[in-house]
Amino acid sequence: MVIASVFVEFGHDQAGERPDAPSPQNTFNTHEEQRLRRMPEELAVFLNVAPDATCATCEDGSLDVERLIQRSVCKHFPKPPAHLDKNLRKHLLDVQEAVLHELLRLGPLLEPEGLMGCLLEHYHCQTFDHLHCLLQNVTSTKNSFVLMHWVLHTYQSEEFLGHPDLQEMDTIKKVDDPLVNEWLGNAREKVLENLQKEVRGSLEKILQIAIGQQHCDNEEAYVRLHVDTIQCINAMHSEAQKICSELSGQLQEACFKELLIFVRRYTAEQTEALQKKAKMDKPETIHFLKTLTACKKLKQYVQTKGKGIEPSLLKEMVEMLENMEACALDLLMGIVAGIAKKVMDEAYELIARIYVEHLVQNKQSVLKKRWSPNVGQTVAEDAKHLHTIISHLAPGVQQFNLILLKVTEILECNSIEALKITVASMQAQSLTKSEDGVFLITLLRWKGLNNWEVKEVLDALPPDLQPRPDPDDQQMTNTSWYSCFIFW
Repeated sequence: MVIASVFVEFGHDQAGERPDAPSPQNTFNTHEEQRLRRMPEELAVFLNVAPDATCATCEDGSLDVERLIQRSVCKHFPKPPAHLDKNLRKHLLDVQEAVLHELLRLGPLLEPEGLMGCLLEHYHCQTFDHLHCLLQNVTSTKNSFVLMHWVLHTYQSEEFLGHPDLQEMDTIKKVDDPLVNEWLGNAREKVLENLQKEVRGSLEKILQIAIGQQHCDNEEAYVRLHVDTIQCINAMHSEAQKICSELSGQLQEACFKELLIFVRRYTAEQTEALQKKAKMDKPETIHFLKTLTACKKLKQYVQTKGKGIEPSLLKEMVEMLENMEACALDLLMGIVAGIAKKVMDEAYELIARIYVEHLVQNKQSVLKKRWSPNVGQTVAEDAKHLHTIISHLAPGVQQFNLILLKVTEILECNSIEALKITVASMQAQSLTKSEDGVFLITLLRWKGLNNWEVKEVLDALPPDLQPRPDPDDQQMTNTSWYSCFIFW
């Protein structure tokens, strides 16, 4: 401490000499003894502490000013609140008001005696001891920011040590800067420690929500991942900028390191999830589009806000996000191609079916006049032409023109036995719906078979290839249902 034990005389009246006064030496000793007895009481009154001669005087009888000041500081310094995180700002204001009140009250009395420096030093040490305890007990990065902001922007401001009424005492220059710097260094470490825990915890929650999201039926669900992630990183950076640019840069670096860990997990788990979804019968394309959007937004954020961040860290994140984009896009294109193929398959099958249905509604004699004498050849050419067109639109499409080619074979059959084989082949390949016996009868009649020949061909089919009646029509049996269509 800057001041050890000193002698102070508060309210001392210099004694005048009288004719019958004792000798000067005896008078001095008497006055000194009286002054020493009065000092603890008088100083304690000014400091507003209870007098205690045993702890307030030294062995040589001099007043231990520093110990009395220390007792006063401890008495008037506010105690931490019960719920620190909730009441931190209020508590710091209480500290500011209590300390400033004592400095303003005692300054005019102690400054002339050369004791203001001692008072200020004790309050300064007490404040930072207290701040150290507060720093260890706050549980959030936000409150660590509050403490740092108070030290950097309030403690030496005009609202506290730089108060206009204290300027003549030059209080700012009496502040122990190494003590402040040491506390700020500890605070930075504490902030970084809390920040890592909070950011990692927040990003983990965001990731778990994204992984567990089965449906994406509104805009909030569509943008939640990248919006929440960016807000999480920005929030810490914004708070740090209010304190100092150096701290802001350090926290930004720490946040981006946590973001890198998040991106690693997100891209790995999302790739696996999308691959599973792509194998489903009816995958929802919205999940793939959402992933593409999230990757794009996160990549833009990293590239625009990553100034000053280690280049290798940024490069790794961008590469992972781009790989995720490529994977999602590839899977999506596969799904779209599959949907397109399915649509074209259905369209192809429908066109071929309608072709044959319209074909058998026209007599062969009419078709020979309109087309050519060889109707079967014309049908075969149409079948090949149809397949060429559909294959160009959807490569790898299923060959639904086979029924048209079988029509050509039926027309070219010259015996009932050959016809039985061809019809059985059609049924085996499911070229006609198994329950659509009416169509098969119509086709055979169009070929030119009479009723008995049609029945003979159908009866020759194995049981598992027999055309079945409408399951809703209970009046018909598997063996005789088509007889009513043949003989009408």
